[in-house]
Amino acid sequence: FELYGDRTLGDLLNEFGIDQPTIMTELDAVLPRLLEALKTSGLLEGIVRRRLEGF
Repeated sequence: FELYGDRTLGDLLNEFGIDQPTIMTELDAVLPRLLEALKTSGLLEGIVRRRLEGF
């Protein structure tokens, strides 16, 4: 924190060469398994309901 505490997340990502296509590629690899695990555990419904409750 002492080294990067005053930097934004965007600044850090740029500094480390992490761009939007890189992030999307990683998410494409991880999200299907994550969503299935959340669904199987019963946690997914609660997450979705909390996100949509304001509608």
